[in-house]
Amino acid sequence: MRQDQIVEVRPAHLDDAADIAKVHVASWQAGYRGLVPQDYLDSLDLGAWTERRVLRLGQIDWSRGACYVVAGHNDELAGFTDVGPTRDDDSDSAIVGEIRAIYLAPDAWGKGLGRALMTAGLAQLASCGYREATLWVLESNDRARRFYTASGFEPDGATKLDNSRGFPLHEVRYRRPLDEELANRLLRSANRLRRTGRGRTVCREMAASVASAVWTGPSLLPRRTRSCPSFSPEPTSSSRPGQA
Repeated sequence: MRQDQIVEVRPAHLDDAADIAKVHVASWQAGYRGLVPQDYLDSLDLGAWTERRVLRLGQIDWSRGACYVVAGHNDELAGFTDVGPTRDDDSDSAIVGEIRAIYLAPDAWGKGLGRALMTAGLAQLASCGYREATLWVLESNDRARRFYTASGFEPDGATKLDNSRGFPLHEVRYRRPLDEELANRLLRSANRLRRTGRGRTVCREMAASVASAVWTGPSLLPRRTRSCPSFSPEPTSSSRPGQA
């Protein structure tokens, strides 16, 4: 991806549910091949995943979490991230946020879109007041674990065994600190540039600060914002939108 190429990350809406589910299923089928039973991957039902995503989007409390999407080639939806308070019993959901899902369509891998989504998710969690972010990852998913390490996460020692799909999934938890002031600086700058019409580029150094020097490319500008410093979309009946 060129350094000057614009990546647009925006809040998800209810009418994105089918495209989000399509990305989710395709990412599972490509990324988890050889890691989970193939018959399970082959049986994934796009309709069922779409229904689950509609429910999730309708349940999001945008003061405590968010769902963002990113566009790829031809402006088609290429990935999403879903963030909110931690769901873990051993963590305080008032101060610990969670990257619940972050997935890209296979043809969008390696193009910087994952970094854009991660930056948006971390910035939102920080602006909501969370002091740490966690996520769960399949123990055998080396590709994802490298990405999370590059995004400033480290294993915190927690593990779990998920048998909910009829086969065991061994997962490990990753954690990183959040800095609200750095996130707010990025969001204020993005909103200021958008309001004044001075351009669509946020300096890479500022974005890098939020993502622990991971950000190396395009600007992060939401399509719609309520006010600084949050990415929260305006609440309307059509856009109230949220790892399922």
